[in-house]
Amino acid sequence: MIDWNWFFSSTSQSTAAIVAIFAGFIITKIINAQNEFHNNKKQIVTISIDSDDFKKKCRIRNFKWYNRAVSNDAFVKIAGKIERSKKKETAEIYYKNHKEEFSKFQGKNEIIEMIGKIILNKTTPIPTQYGGHGGSLAEKEKIHDLALEISKHCGKTKILVGNLKNNPESSLLISWSIISLIFLFYFGVVLPLLFLPVKTNTLLTLSTFAFRDALFSLKGAILAIISIIFTFTLLYFFFTNLKMKYSKKNIEDLTKYSTISNYSKYLKNMTDNETELTQGVVAVPATMKIFYS
Repeated sequence: MIDWNWFFSSTSQSTAAIVAIFAGFIITKIINAQNEFHNNKKQIVTISIDSDDFKKKCRIRNFKWYNRAVSNDAFVKIAGKIERSKKKETAEIYYKNHKEEFSKFQGKNEIIEMIGKIILNKTTPIPTQYGGHGGSLAEKEKIHDLALEISKHCGKTKILVGNLKNNPESSLLISWSIISLIFLFYFGVVLPLLFLPVKTNTLLTLSTFAFRDALFSLKGAILAIISIIFTFTLLYFFFTNLKMKYSKKNIEDLTKYSTISNYSKYLKNMTDNETELTQGVVAVPATMKIFYS
């Protein structure tokens, strides 16, 4: 005959140890994840505020002056070539040959349109200095410094977006583990204790009445209180784990803020021009092709 007292006691103790180990690990994991989650939420707020601030700074910088001051020398050079040349060239060709001389914050189509006007003698560029057009060398430095600051800010934002990818703080595995622990606790710890004690050399049978009597006894009351406390504790961490999710809008905003071209149309021109210089390709709409005659 099996010694049921030994069996139920050993089962309950062994299962309780397993439940305690895994519950401690899971709770520690959730607490650490919660700290990380709150830190990331603070970073999201900080980056959002900084990003809005950078967008405002872009609006007060005089990019138009910078573009005129930098690009005008190239326009003057092109105008001289057009005047001396007898060969027909397109505005795109002149742009391709001089694109590195134009302001990196000026749009390609805008430059080609200006070259087209020069070709058609609709405008004549006049040499200028950085101090002209209401600008100054200090403004030039401020524009470059701002672009550099935003570039660094975008790098930090990309790192944060990578950390938030797939929302690692809220784990589906942790949620299922908690549910499994609750069932394991009831069936592996509480239920065996309800059967104790068992008379020696007694054939064990399942009886609804015996289970009911044990459940509504002092022993059952103590186990019920322990079970309720344990269950609500794990359920608290279960819902805590589920709630640690970042909003879709936050992720979308961070993704937008991680790209420098989203801060200003002039910075978008800069990224487009840098990409074009890297690839060595000039793609221009057919409607922009202008020949001089």
